[in-house]
This record gives sequence, structure tokens and C-alpha cells, in this order.
Amino acid sequence: MEAHAEKSSFRDFGLDESLVEACEKMGLVTPTPIQGDILAQLQRKKDIVAVSGTGTGKTVAYALPILHHLLKDDKYFYALVLLPTRELAQQVHAVFAELGKEVGLRTSLLIGGVDVVIQGKMLASRPHVIIGTPGRVAHHLKNTKGITLETFRYLVLDECDRLLDGDFEGEVKEVLGLLGDKKNTFLITATITKRVLQLKEKLLLKPLHFETLSSETISPNLLQNYAYLPNRHKEVYLYEIVRKLGISKAIIFVSTCLGSEKLEKLLTALGETVCVIHGGKPQGERTAIIEGFRAGSKNILIATDVVARGIDIPHTKLILNYDLPETHKDYIHRVGRTARAGQSGRSITFVTQYDVQDFQRLEARISTRMEEYKIDPQAIQELIDTVSAAKRETDAAVKEEGLGQKLKDLKARKKNPRHGAKSFGGKKGSGSASKKHSRV
Repeated sequence: MEAHAEKSSFRDFGLDESLVEACEKMGLVTPTPIQGDILAQLQRKKDIVAVSGTGTGKTVAYALPILHHLLKDDKYFYALVLLPTRELAQQVHAVFAELGKEVGLRTSLLIGGVDVVIQGKMLASRPHVIIGTPGRVAHHLKNTKGITLETFRYLVLDECDRLLDGDFEGEVKEVLGLLGDKKNTFLITATITKRVLQLKEKLLLKPLHFETLSSETISPNLLQNYAYLPNRHKEVYLYEIVRKLGISKAIIFVSTCLGSEKLEKLLTALGETVCVIHGGKPQGERTAIIEGFRAGSKNILIATDVVARGIDIPHTKLILNYDLPETHKDYIHRVGRTARAGQSGRSITFVTQYDVQDFQRLEARISTRMEEYKIDPQAIQELIDTVSAAKRETDAAVKEEGLGQKLKDLKARKKNPRHGAKSFGGKKGSGSASKKHSRV
């Protein structure tokens, strides 16, 4: 997956000035992540796969590169955009029309419910961009005279997973067969399905891959479970789940630095290969731990929320919320460490008798009813003595090392840095401007 581009203005990407001005007129000032990712490739004209949900600005993300190059080439029948529904096609058509209003852009909207003769007359004006649904587009490509298929330079399959699902697939393949290859292609999809992967292999040449879901989005490839259990036996249930699932790479989230250290010692004593990361560790050590975990030196990472945001650890299959997250956003960031780039994943959230109300509020905020992950009570009974003995040993080791006090001292030092430390700039927040993100 490609690294995210970070620029604060559409102008920073070398975009044609008329398009920058069009964005400003539409109230689009700061590029969203998916817009930045795609615009960063403006001069390369690469095929692109973008995993992107609604509300991320994906339409503008692919429209701007198409229009930028169209302004230089000035060819009719230049780009074709396919969408699964009439409503989506109308929305995308409106975006193209608005962006190209000042530069003489000609577009045609080809959807069902509109007279094909009227649409044929529109096509006779030789539009630059055609936006439509697969069935109606296929009809015109086959039957309407004057469409020069060889001039098309761009193809966009927006909501590609839906386009390839069910009734649309045959019509999409028909359109692709009529167009031929050698098109600069964008596959925009919310999920990477088997059909999307097959089409990508067949149609695209060494594509760039970007994944930019909405900050409030949970991957549809994530199986979300909860486990209801008594607080006094949390460690026993954790050990049973780890043993039973045998996941090659898992992250366990806890709420405190001390709790993470205790759990690391306990699971290590029980024979698991474990590493731990939290805000009390120096940055260099944290980086080394993450890199080691990525490389497979350990199969379980115990972490506080310091690792939940933005860190990509490929092939993570399981997230265990040992402690309930404080907010629904923390939950989203935690479970976002798995089920990435079209892969499947699973999360299990522990719910004790003290967590029920908070857990219900979490489900309400993310609009999801999780399925219960059931654990065999007999298996728990058989493990209680083993885990209890290991816990007594690790508690004694933590006390002997004075680990709790060390972490408290470290926290105090962070809150009270050395006297006279220099500060750059003025007051916190001074000079910051409000940045508006596009959501087309």
C-alpha cells in the first residue's frame, strides 16, 4: 500500500489553476486523504485501486486528475465513469459538471428512465466525459453511431464491488469488452471482493493501492464479537481464547501501562510469545517493538491506545479488547488495526458485569449489535488453577521490581518536564486556520 500524501492545498499538487479555483468555489479547500493520495500521482498516470467509503471525497479524487489531463489533451469521448445506480450516477455527473463549468466541459449522463433518443442527441455533441450505469452505457456503445471508442483515455469503476455483484457483472464485462484495454483505470471500492481482485488482475497494470476509509468507518470485512465474563476470571478467559484461536498475529488492548505490563508477564509465564508497548516506553524502544512484531518475532502484541491510531501492522487477524475502550472512536481505531486492505479480521470485546451499560452505549454509537463469542465453561474451569498460579508469580515479580512505582514516576516526569525547557512558537493554537474538508 502506498504512503499517504500530506499537502494542505489542491494547488500544492500542481493541479491546473482553473480546477483549483473551481474547488475553491465549491468550498473545497483542504484535500481529504483519498484526494491527496490520488492527486499525488497526478503526473504518473498510473492505474489505481482505492478502497474508500462514502464521505471521503472520492468523486473529486478521481475527477480532478481526469479533468487536469483533459485540459491538456482536449479530446472528446475522453473518460467513462460507471456506477451501479442512477442516483449515484446523477451525483457524480453533478460533481463533474460543477468542476468543469468554467472550462467548457461537456458531459453526458446515460441512465435508465431517460429516452435513448434524447441521450443519443446528447452523445452527438461529442462529450468529453460520459457518466452512467452499465446497462445504458453498453446499449449506447453498441447502438449509437459516432462514439469513437479509441479516444477514451480514462475508465472509472466507482463502487466496483457493487458493480460486479449480481445483475451488473455481465453488463460491466460487456462495456469493458467494447472499450478494449490500454485505458488509465480507477477501481474505487468499499471492499476488496474476490470479483474485484479478479478484475484488477485482468484489467490493471501494476496499480497503486490506497486505503482511505472514513474516520467513522469500520471495515465491512471485520467480524465483531463480544465475550461476557466475570471480572475475576478475565485472565483465564483471555488465555483460553488465545489458545483456542491460535491466531498468528493478534493485538490485545488494555487501558493502563501497568495493566499491559502485568498481562505481558502473565502470558509469557503461560508460554505465549508476547511483546508490550505503551506510552511509558521510550520512542526508540516502541519503534523497535513494533518493527519486531511486524517481522513476526512475537505473535501477540499487548498495547494501550498509543498504538491504535494510524499504525499499519499487516496480517493482524485478531483484536482483543481486554479492557473496554473509553469512547466509540477509540474502539474504531483499535479494531481498525485488522481487516485492512480487503483482508478479513475479527475483534472480541470483553464485557464484565461492570461494563454492561458502557458496552451498550458503545454498540449504540457504532450502530452495531455484536454477536456473542461463547466460551466453554468447562474449559475455563480446567484452566483456573494454572492461570491463578501464574498470576501469583507475576504479581510477586511486579511488586519486587517496583514496576508500579516506576511507571508512576515516569508519568509524573512527563507531566512536569524540566524547568526552562524551550518552546517553539506562541500560544497553543495560535496562527491555526480552520480547514474545510471536501466530502463530495
